[in-house]
This record gives sequence, C-alpha cells and structure tokens, in this order.
Amino acid sequence: MKHKILVVDDEEISRLILKKHLAKEYLITETESAIEAALLLRKEDFSVVITDINMPEVSGLDFLLWIKKHSIKTNVLIMTSLNSKEAENFANKKGALRFFKKPVNLNSLDKTLNSLLLEKGFSANIEHITLFDFIQMIILSDKNRRVCVSGANNINGYIYIKNNKIIHAEIDGLYGEVAFYKIMMLQSGSFIDTDWIEPLESTITLPYAFLSMEAARMIDEQNYKNVDNVVEKTDKKILVVDDNKITPMIINDYFSKNGYQVFVANSAIEGVEILKQEFISVVITDLHMPEVNGLEFLAWIKSYNPKTHVIIMTGESSEEIKKFAYQSGALNYFEKPVNLKSLESFVNNLFSKKFSGNVKEISLFDFIQITSFSRKNKLISVSDPINNTSGLLYLKEGYLIHAEFDKLHGENAFFAITQIEKGSFSELEWREPSVKTIHSILSSLIMKAMKFIDEKKESDKIRASMKENLSEMELSLTEKTIKADTNSLERILAQKNTLEKIKLEQDPIKKMTIYEFGIALEITLNKSDRKYVLEVMKKYSQENVDNQLKNHIITYNDISVTIIFNEHNIVEEISFGQNYKGSTNCGVKIGDTIDKTLKVYGKPKIATMRGYVWENISFFINVYNVIETIRLRSASL
Repeated sequence: MKHKILVVDDEEISRLILKKHLAKEYLITETESAIEAALLLRKEDFSVVITDINMPEVSGLDFLLWIKKHSIKTNVLIMTSLNSKEAENFANKKGALRFFKKPVNLNSLDKTLNSLLLEKGFSANIEHITLFDFIQMIILSDKNRRVCVSGANNINGYIYIKNNKIIHAEIDGLYGEVAFYKIMMLQSGSFIDTDWIEPLESTITLPYAFLSMEAARMIDEQNYKNVDNVVEKTDKKILVVDDNKITPMIINDYFSKNGYQVFVANSAIEGVEILKQEFISVVITDLHMPEVNGLEFLAWIKSYNPKTHVIIMTGESSEEIKKFAYQSGALNYFEKPVNLKSLESFVNNLFSKKFSGNVKEISLFDFIQITSFSRKNKLISVSDPINNTSGLLYLKEGYLIHAEFDKLHGENAFFAITQIEKGSFSELEWREPSVKTIHSILSSLIMKAMKFIDEKKESDKIRASMKENLSEMELSLTEKTIKADTNSLERILAQKNTLEKIKLEQDPIKKMTIYEFGIALEITLNKSDRKYVLEVMKKYSQENVDNQLKNHIITYNDISVTIIFNEHNIVEEISFGQNYKGSTNCGVKIGDTIDKTLKVYGKPKIATMRGYVWENISFFINVYNVIETIRLRSASL
C-alpha cells in the first residue's frame, strides 16, 4: 500500500513539480490553501504533509499548530523561500520534522521521505556480502521477509522468513529445503527485499543453523568434485599499463603468485591491442604516459567496454586530477609507490563471488557485526535524512578503526552514529583513514552504545513529561516574534462549516448520493424512462437538458454524469467521472483507494486490473489504485 502525501502551497508550479516527482512512489494530493488541506485531513489520513509557510488566509506555521493538535501522528515537512532562522526554529520546536529552503532539493526530500516512512531501522544498499551473512542478518531483523535472490543465470529464488525462522523456499519448480539449498549454492548475484506475502504452506521446519551447515557442506562437496575440471587458465585477468617497466613487473610477480593472470603493456596503445584480444575485468594504468595518458586511456576503455573496472596509479597526485578521474569512471586511485596489499585487497573484492542488493528496516548494529565477521575492509556511510546529518565507519579486516560524525571523531563519533534511529547506509570504496582513532573491541563498543540508547530513551520520556507540564504562558521570545495562532485555522473552519451547512440546505446537490441498489439523482436503474430523467435533471442542470440528453451526458455545474438508455428508452447505466463530489450510500467516493471498497462491499463478483465489479455497482481505478469512475448498471453479470 502506497503512503499518502498532502502537498500544500499557493504556488501552482511548486505543487506540480513535487507531484510529478513523488507520484511514482506515493499517492499525492495537492491543494493551494491550508483551509482546504485541513478539510482533507478531517476526511482521510495522510502519512506526510508538505506545506509552504507564506500562504493567504492561513500560514503554514498556523497550519502546523493545527495539525499537531488535531492530527498528531501526521508527519509535517516545512518548505519556504524565506530566509528566517526564527521561523525554522519555531517550526522545529513545534513538531516539523524537516525545514526545506525553496527550491526544494528533490534528492534530499526523497531521502527524508524514505527514512521517515520506514517502520524502523535503516534502508541500505549492500555490496559484496555472502548469502549466509545476508540471511543471518535478515533473520535477526525481527520482521517477516520475502527475499528474492537472483543468480547469474537470471533464475529467481524466494526465501520466506517469518518470526525469525525460515519457513519456505522456492526456485525453478523446487520447494522447501531442496529449494533453499539450491539458492544458497548460487555463487553470485543480487537480492531484493520484497513485500511480504504469506506462502501457501510452510515447507521448512529445520533451524537456520542446521540449514546453513548443510548448505555449506554441499558447497564444499561441489567444489571438491569440480577440482579436476578447473581450467588451467584463470578467469581472474588483470592488465597493468605503465611506461615505467619496473612497476608492471612488481605487480605481475605479486598478483601471479596469488592466482591472477597478469597482462603487461608499456603504453596505452599496447593496452588497447590487448583489450581487443582478451576480455579483462580490471585495468591498472599509470596516469602520466607518453603519446596517450592514463585519463585518455580511461575514456577509451569506458567507451569500448563500460563494464571494465579501471584503477589509476600515479606518482604525481593532485585533488583536481583525482576528482576528474573519479568523474570519468575510475574506480579507485592509488599513489605510487603502490601499497600492494591494499591494491590486492581492493582487486579481490572486485573478483569476489558475492551478492549485492537493497534491503529495508534492518539494524545498523546487526550489519556492523556481520560485516566484521567477513574480515573485509569496509567504509560505511550512514545518513540521517531527517536531521540532515551523516557519518562514516571504517572497518579494517573486521575491526572498527575509525569513525567520523559532524565534528566528532573516534568512539564519540561512533556513539553519535548509533543514536540515529532511522536512516540509510551504503558502502563506499575503501580508503585508509588519515588516523586510527578507535582501539576498543567492537562488541564492547556496541554494548556501550546500546546502553547509551536506553539511557536516552529514558531521558526523552522525562523531558516529554516535563514539556507537557509547561505553561503556554512561558513562550520563548522566538515564538512571540512568530505570532503563530493555534486557533486561527479552527475559527476559519468553523465559519466555513456554517456556510457549507447553509449552502447544503439550499442546494439540490445534497441529493446527489449513489445508492448501491440502483438509485442516483432520484433516477432508478431499469425503471426511469427518458421523459422522467428529463424532468429530474432540469432541477439539477442549468444548461439545456434537451441537448444534453441527445448526447446521453447530463451536466450539473462541474459534475458530469453519463446516462445510458436501452432500446426502450429505460435507464440502463449511470456513470460518474472524476468531478463527482458526492459518494455512495456506504461512503465510497471518487478519489478513495480501491481497498476501501473491499472493506465496505466484501468480495467482488469480478476483479480486474482496471477495477472491481459487484451486482449493480462497479469502481474503476487509475494506475495508483485510486477510484476515478463509479458506475451503476441494471444488468447483472
């Protein structure tokens, strides 16, 4: 189910930009005033409200106060073109989760929404992890999961995890334990954390510890059987290009002893000829070479085979050249003399047969611990889009050696990062930190961090309790300066309700309710004839009804109603389009999600991608599962 977001701004272009950008992921409703927005919030729930500050009649800050009084669970994001620190402080203090300057940075907004709408934990893009470690981390997440695993042959397998146990697996027509073992024997590929769907049956009862041990045994057995079939010539091919013959010779000797097939060229021109004859995954090239330099060679490689990884090495480094190399597609940048161990570690990761993919709502602690078990070098970037903060964690050979967060370094930075409740993390290319600041054991750091989190929760409870007891008379100078009024919107809404009530009593539109058994606008399916419809519609329509009836379309103000007659001039069908403001007798209206109809009417007679059909009433939807047409028909299906 998509989250619903309400965008409030009197600038139409601003609303349209946000709607167009967000509509792929969320259900977007937009309006130009806080008054209309408040009326919408009274009728339906929205996960997030994104509101401007400067609007006529009621400001965004007044609207924020109203939301926090009447719809406290709704998350509020503020946007403004004003450069006002006072307004920002006021909004944050009164419950706004983020304050955006216009024009809104859409990338930053995406990160904020992704983090905000997570149930708990972090979302992550994980690289180079074994399936064993990944499944262990998913089991620890304490959430029902349906994980799709894709191997190199593009066959998809599914593993179902419920209540911290694997209950089902399926792949290529296989089910249960056999399917699980086949999935775990995939050597590399990708995974994705899909929406939970209950399997038809639970086919696995064994604990993961036993399943993983058996899978590991089967992999070892398979590798043993394949020893005699191993091709002499390894597929781990690298090309080293440098006009200085000593460097390629040293790299050749070092990598050849570690199972790599090394090709050597003393110029970019020689390198081009080798690449035309051999498929090589990794090229290590010097930057400064005669005729064709390393950056020009890099550009040729990326045009010839974009999948080839390129590593730059140089004895004369500069930040400008390094930045340009990365922008041109270089994967890493090593300064001469090259640290061969660091280079080998980086190249090994490129050739490692591991999995990568996206996952949501996992624990940062679980990921750090499982990552440490792999004994790999990892640089992890952790982001908190709500507070617009981020940090870095450096794990070298399984040990946490450094952390950075804002102006903090070392253990204090690590503890600050672990205070982030919801956010995202991703893996960056490994680089050595300028200094090693952490010497404690990771497990003791995690225990200490968890203690800090528990203490923070208790102190937050105390502060919340104290805040509730503070008198409204004790407003800060900032709040007095802003002059936001909690009741201003309520007064306007009360006046609007009175006017609407008077208008409703005088206006025949009040009768425009659809009754499920076949009555709408005083017209009855399979009974009312053309003459009767003409008389009824004259009460509703201000236009020439005779001309409208010839086209079977009756219009009342902005509401279009299509009426279809059978060969005997009896009403056979009545359809209401997107402008219809009324509802069915059971309260379903245009703009509701189709899920509401299932709750109201139960199981439909027919269900299609376009909508659901019952005995006499049908609801048709758009691509976002929102009702855009309601149809009454006399003929039963």
